[in-house]
Amino acid sequence: MRCFRAARHLRVICTVTVMQALFFPVPLSKLVLAAESMSSREMCFCTADSTATPTVPRDEGYDQFNALRERYRSEPWYKDVHGDYLFFVLPLDQAQIIDAMAKDLNFVEARTPFRYEPMPTLELSTTPQLWVLGSDDLEAPSAETAKRIKSLIAQGKPYTLALYSGAEHGMTEYEIDANGDRISTRFAPGYFQMMADFIRDGRIKDHYGNAAINRVLRTGR
Repeated sequence: MRCFRAARHLRVICTVTVMQALFFPVPLSKLVLAAESMSSREMCFCTADSTATPTVPRDEGYDQFNALRERYRSEPWYKDVHGDYLFFVLPLDQAQIIDAMAKDLNFVEARTPFRYEPMPTLELSTTPQLWVLGSDDLEAPSAETAKRIKSLIAQGKPYTLALYSGAEHGMTEYEIDANGDRISTRFAPGYFQMMADFIRDGRIKDHYGNAAINRVLRTGR
């Protein structure tokens, strides 16, 4: 599935490039785009600053975005690259992108917190939390989230992490069809029961399908 991985690679790179370069005063040398050898989940994790505020759209970063677009335009999977916002800007030229960002995709006025840093809040929270992630999530790659939640659990926070191997964003398992597309087959076994148990009891059991469960071990366990 080389083409599938490459399509995901472009999707994440372009999304980071457009959003970072057009909206935030971050030098291009610091963009995740600078390390194309990184995995998609690593590229999704950018240095965050909860105090940063968006600036008006600008053209910094367009040359890099366009070069990357041209590099992969002839690939057979290029037509299938979508993404939440990328599909909208991918066909546009520089002027059209800036115009769209000021109108149709005006995240500046909406104050969308693309650079919000959640760790300080999670480090202070004492509320038990259940985090359920899919290992194959392409919409919100789970590796960095899992890493952070595990670090908080190691500090003794009352959090539980359940990672379903082979599950995607909707906690569904899938097969790959002849075109290389994912076809959802079923929800991850045990997913709904896990949520029901946590809602009812404030904790979960040891086994729910193939979920790998990580949590603070209680005394006597």
